[in-house]
Amino acid sequence: MTYPFSNGDVLQASDMNAVGLHLITPTSVTGGTLDGATVNITNGATSLTVSGVFSSNFDNYRLLVHVGPTSAITGISMQFGTTTGNVYYGSYAYALHSDTSTTNSPQSGVNSLYITDGDTYAYAESLADVTIFSPYIAQRTTIMGNHYGRGFSGWQAGQVATSDQYTSFVLFPASGNFASGGTIRVYGYSNG
Repeated sequence: MTYPFSNGDVLQASDMNAVGLHLITPTSVTGGTLDGATVNITNGATSLTVSGVFSSNFDNYRLLVHVGPTSAITGISMQFGTTTGNVYYGSYAYALHSDTSTTNSPQSGVNSLYITDGDTYAYAESLADVTIFSPYIAQRTTIMGNHYGRGFSGWQAGQVATSDQYTSFVLFPASGNFASGGTIRVYGYSNG
């Protein structure tokens, strides 16, 4: 059956499997709890590991992050699997918009220990929307996305310079902790 669907159509599994985004329920989390497919970050956690989210079911993924105020003004960092060596490359930029000025701050990491996935603030919530390309495929994993918090908006992109296949990822503040917790959801983009 082809899109658009009409009233009275009988949808087959193949029809539904071809639909755009599929919410993924992780197999486990450390530094948080699961409520169905929603990952709740524990208040005060220094890191969040989300396992069992990447598989052969999807090539690419979407990560939605909503973090409460953190214990320090800092960047949110991202690693894949247990890869912690100097194999992460990336850059991010943000602009502060106010009534009187705009501040821009591009930054980059070469041979870094992580990819910067956005910024958090000690007195405001932060949001990020990140696309993750090919984490379970034996090629370089790449991210691209954007973030917003406390008047700052920006973008980030990065890559892991290995061909490892990942099933999990780690998020952590570069300093401090997730003082007020937060939530994340992971979606798989249909290959159909």
